[in-house]
Amino acid sequence: MIHLNTVSKIFNAGAKNAFCALDAVSFEIKQGEVVLLKGASGSGKSTLLSLIAGLGKPTHGEIVVGGKHISKLPDHFAALFRRSSIGFIFQKFNLIPTLSVFENIIVPLIPSNIPEKELCSRANSLMHRFGIAEKRETLIKHLSGGEQQRVVICRALINNPRILLCDEPTANLDATLSYEFVQMMQTLKTEGKTIVIATHDSLFFDLPLIDRSIELSKGKQI
Repeated sequence: MIHLNTVSKIFNAGAKNAFCALDAVSFEIKQGEVVLLKGASGSGKSTLLSLIAGLGKPTHGEIVVGGKHISKLPDHFAALFRRSSIGFIFQKFNLIPTLSVFENIIVPLIPSNIPEKELCSRANSLMHRFGIAEKRETLIKHLSGGEQQRVVICRALINNPRILLCDEPTANLDATLSYEFVQMMQTLKTEGKTIVIATHDSLFFDLPLIDRSIELSKGKQI
């Protein structure tokens, strides 16, 4: 499902302040696996997720996701790939505080020209599933952290992606909400989603949910 071959990412390449965020990282993730991407802050985890999602391009190396060589896709086609195949749970949620729960959830599908009836059906189904249907018209800024996390998960799943990428998903949650998140991921795993969780939260280190771990340190795979 996901294949990285000697992937490196250098910011400001050729300049005096050049910074190597990733250095020749290689691995494969099979369809349906839940993989933990471990490492301290600054180890390159977030950069790696962004490259897998097609949000950036590697300086060197190749990334193949679902048979597509996304490291070579022009930006427009990378966006189409991302919209159809990737769900992303951002560390800081990246929700729009002045929009409602429903409006935030459907944002990824707006460029797709999907009929309004289909948009509503998908969003309503997800809101009921993750227990926020009663908050449908509530503005994001009025939600608790746990409720916002549920909105983020719904938004990530609205396009029914094959792959779910999670960047420090429990960083803004307490212990109870963190365990709720784990239970949600367990359910998605049983449905065959391929899930990559980037975190340094020790909660994930010995979970049955995790099939295997990949560890980074200062941009290198260890």
